[in-house]
Amino acid sequence: MKIDSLEKDLTKFYRLHSGAVQSEKWFCNMYIKKYNEKLNKLYRSLCFYKHKPTTEAKGYDFDLIRAIPIKDLLGEPVMASHNRAKYLCPLHNEKKPSFNWYKDTNSWYCFGCAKGGSVIDLVMAMDGCDATEAIKKLSYYV
Repeated sequence: MKIDSLEKDLTKFYRLHSGAVQSEKWFCNMYIKKYNEKLNKLYRSLCFYKHKPTTEAKGYDFDLIRAIPIKDLLGEPVMASHNRAKYLCPLHNEKKPSFNWYKDTNSWYCFGCAKGGSVIDLVMAMDGCDATEAIKKLSYYV
């Protein structure tokens, strides 16, 4: 599996980093960042696709698909209040949460990458697909 080989390479660079002299650490840091970005992207896609479809989608009810809570795609929030939750953005790597999900409107906005929209827009941004493909993917959640 691709994740296993990436994790092994990342572990190798962490070991090199811990034993390297200061002048060589920049090289390890560069590769550690690169592998972390790849792993984060793979983990996000695995979390999204962990729900296997039980039936084939016969028709697409746009209102039902838009009503799928965004929090179901993202998992547990970093911070939450009664009408809003903050997540680490699935579209870019970050340390502090800038991705906001608004419960009342079931919409999202990321202050880090200045993008926002509905659940369909999120799937389009995460997977780089068009609206039709995003609706097909989300139809399995209904």
